[in-house]
Amino acid sequence: MSKLNWSNINNEVENDGRVVVVPRTPDFDHPYAHRVPTPPRRSTSTSRPTAHKPIPPQHAQPRSNPVTLGLIVAVAAVVVISAAAFWVMTREHKPSLRERQMVAANLANSPVISYEETAKDFVDTLNVSTVRVAGNQTRANLNGKLYKVGDVIENSEGIIFIGADPDGEYLLFRAANGETLFRPIK
Repeated sequence: MSKLNWSNINNEVENDGRVVVVPRTPDFDHPYAHRVPTPPRRSTSTSRPTAHKPIPPQHAQPRSNPVTLGLIVAVAAVVVISAAAFWVMTREHKPSLRERQMVAANLANSPVISYEETAKDFVDTLNVSTVRVAGNQTRANLNGKLYKVGDVIENSEGIIFIGADPDGEYLLFRAANGETLFRPIK
């Protein structure tokens, strides 16, 4: 038997010197020593148990390979995107009124050389409103549109703005045939 640890006893309780003895029960050390479990009662019915058909074993479902599943999803995505792109590309586009107005406005503002006009005639008829001469950073406002060095002024003749002369008296243009065209600034 283990010794009592008297240091854990609360000293605040008044001790009048009496000893209290608690009797031990017979099953204190082994509470289930004298108890024997009783078996379940047998059924008194005379009927025979019914036989059931055996359940067939379920076959294991084959597991899908994640790589194969990923490939199937990727191929399906490519097919769907390709079909959508084909549908968009083959659809006939009818421009809206706003788009037609914008195209008409751009065509009206863009300078175009007529068949009788030469590149020199086109350059001479340019309306020059402002010019900023600064070497490679030269800018010129021609026919209401701002051009910088290297910009194409007119596509059909291939006229390119190439800058201004060092004295700032002429604007320089190059035609598609390599001819340099001069346009006085003032």
